[in-house]
Amino acid sequence: MPDNSLREIIAAADMVLIGVGEEFDALRSLNRIKGYSDFRSGLKNSDISWLLPKFDDVYRNKLQSRSGEVLSRLAELLQNKNYFVISTSMNTDIYRVSWKDKRLVMPLGGCVMKQCGNGCAGSLDSLTDSDNELLNEFVEGFDLTENVNNQKKTVDIGKCPMCGAGNILNNIYALHYDENGYLEQWRAYTKWLQGTLNRRLILLELGAGFNHPEIIRFPFEKIALYNNKAVLYRVNEKLYQLPVELGEKGNSIAENSIDWLDIMC
Repeated sequence: MPDNSLREIIAAADMVLIGVGEEFDALRSLNRIKGYSDFRSGLKNSDISWLLPKFDDVYRNKLQSRSGEVLSRLAELLQNKNYFVISTSMNTDIYRVSWKDKRLVMPLGGCVMKQCGNGCAGSLDSLTDSDNELLNEFVEGFDLTENVNNQKKTVDIGKCPMCGAGNILNNIYALHYDENGYLEQWRAYTKWLQGTLNRRLILLELGAGFNHPEIIRFPFEKIALYNNKAVLYRVNEKLYQLPVELGEKGNSIAENSIDWLDIMC
């Protein structure tokens, strides 16, 4: 894709579907922090794995990640367009971008909602500023060079009104993930998709890999294949390959999606 052409491509589209993938977790940068990669692996297998997206958020902020900035510029390009955004990244910067109302779905959850640790129905609630302060302090209290299981700590972000269990973050790393946190937006997304048939649809896939290919990568390929007026742009530093069946309807861009957007927007 030539420089400065993204604006023209979006302008020519009737509808735009944006897929934000794992590259926006910025693990390439996070893993440069001493001890972070090993600590993160341990955290993922611990009984507080639901905190993993919060750890990533805190340390991305220390690195002054550009993820929110570049997506905000993309949102400006899209402001006069009919679009939807789906994300498999749990980066809270994605949630904070000024997308159009109810045009974002994050099926894996993140650090925005809290739920009962036992998964009680009806326990979902938004995190308060006080909750976020407590969680940030809690994360800062860990030593990245020490095994997470050797650092016995607890954090109180409220109790479930039904069973009294402690609240945890609402995301896929929760033992009893409450998917109601995203299902309303998922229904809006699937309804929006129904209106893309025979429309000039641009699918912009940004850094989606194979952690959850059933959410972005495979569906985007299928949509591009069966919609005669759809074109897929796949931007990925390593996993940029496209099925040969897409032919000219697929465009492969072998670049890190955050770096690419920084240039193109």
